[in-house]
Amino acid sequence: MVSRQWITDVELVRYAVLGEPPAEPSRLIDVRFGEHVTLAGYALSTDAADQELLRGDVLGVTLFWQTDAPLERRYKVTVQLLYPDGTLAAQHDSEPANGRAITTTWQPGQMVVDNHGVVVDRAAPPGVYTLIVAVYDLDPPNARLIPAEGDANGAYVLTTLRME
Repeated sequence: MVSRQWITDVELVRYAVLGEPPAEPSRLIDVRFGEHVTLAGYALSTDAADQELLRGDVLGVTLFWQTDAPLERRYKVTVQLLYPDGTLAAQHDSEPANGRAITTTWQPGQMVVDNHGVVVDRAAPPGVYTLIVAVYDLDPPNARLIPAEGDANGAYVLTTLRME
């Protein structure tokens, strides 16, 4: 979903349709979140060498997850785009694969393809933006799995992108 607006008692919802998700990551990273969840890699809809963001566009982010043991808890994934000053510009949160791959159903060694669409603000200022990912417990939602190579807040930096 890109936007929603209520006009009296009618809700208008605008959706963006991303292309078919890639079958494999274009960037391999192998980062462990917590004890058993691994982000094997990711792919972006803007895989151009210059990694440029377009205002008003939807940035497709496909994450490739695995576990090495059955998971007893349900987790959600947040993909966040941060303004050049580090504040939140946009985000997309959902259980993996938009709720179709709940973490308690993951099998060890199975690759889980998890698509996210992050809406880029039409009025976004130019600069270098940071794209991060985090995994958090469904209940309580403030409990994040800390990535082995991330920050103390439980976020892992996927990449930076440029806006002209």
